Amino acid sequence: MSDDKLVMGYWDCSYCGTKTIKGTSRNCPNCQHPRDNSVKFYMLDEKQYLSEEEASTKGKGADWYCEYCGALNSVLDETCKGCGSAREEAKKDYFNADEKPEPFVPNASQKKEEKPKKKKSFLPFVFLAAVIFAIVGVVLIAMPKKKGIVIDRMNWAYSIDIEAYETVQESDWEVPDGGRVYETKEEIHHYDQVLDHYETRTRTYTEQVYDGEDVHTEYIDNGDGTFTEKQVSTPRYRNEVREETYEEPIYRDEPVYQTKYYYEIEKWVHSRYVETSGNDKNPVWGEVVLADNEREGAKTEEYSVDARIKKGKKIKNESKNYKTSKAIWEQFGVGETYNVKIDGDEIIEIIKK
Repeated sequence: MSDDKLVMGYWDCSYCGTKTIKGTSRNCPNCQHPRDNSVKFYMLDEKQYLSEEEASTKGKGADWYCEYCGALNSVLDETCKGCGSAREEAKKDYFNADEKPEPFVPNASQKKEEKPKKKKSFLPFVFLAAVIFAIVGVVLIAMPKKKGIVIDRMNWAYSIDIEAYETVQESDWEVPDGGRVYETKEEIHHYDQVLDHYETRTRTYTEQVYDGEDVHTEYIDNGDGTFTEKQVSTPRYRNEVREETYEEPIYRDEPVYQTKYYYEIEKWVHSRYVETSGNDKNPVWGEVVLADNEREGAKTEEYSVDARIKKGKKIKNESKNYKTSKAIWEQFGVGETYNVKIDGDEIIEIIKK
């Protein structure tokens, strides 16, 4: 048997202003105007429970409004008491009428409390601005700089790698084609983790343990001028710290041996460089004289200028070395002034006037 109780609801007449009308009354006792679908029910601070007789026909469901004449009827009525029309399946009732009442407020005198407006915090905006400022700063620092320079000296350096075909000694786990093994050794190729033993450890953990029930009262608007008072139980838990022992596996590194081969093999290896450099605009490659077992390898060329920064009419005394491409380098002349873009220590563009 349910312990739920029916509590009397109350409503206010919107036509004559009469207050605290019993929810079981469908008409205002003062002006006789029927309650309409704008009514919202509420309870008094001191709950009024329905008698057994009153409760026999209440709490069965929401009152419904006739689709034809708009009269209010009980959920127990299959036909409208106003015009006799049958109740439609898609009926309008207290909860889905055109003008839905506001959510239930337990106390008639209790007004909906306005939540205090939160003060706007500017901290997120300040943080965002700081991040943007930092990013912009990094970008500006990284961006190429436009500067005026005066060329003091032209620099170039050429290098030719000379390779020799020689017999070299190497070692590996496999012998390449052409390799001649002169020694083998069993050496550590890698390590495998192998279970060595178990060690007993202790650890603590937190577990939720059932600690009884918390009972609270809820009131459900039945939509017929009454509320159902329900006692709701919620399980309560407490945290308990417990200790347990467990076996932790301990591993060791087990070396895995394989045969390593030591061999001789002929291959092209670096032997020497043929280098030339100068401080003029006439770069030349060095003369290459090859032995029978030699060949030319990769060629590299570097270009740079020593220049001073010019700001307006002022020219810095200190000269600095800047790398650049051959195409740009060839456009420079000693003693001449240029507007350029510099990225770090490299001139990347000449800005035409």
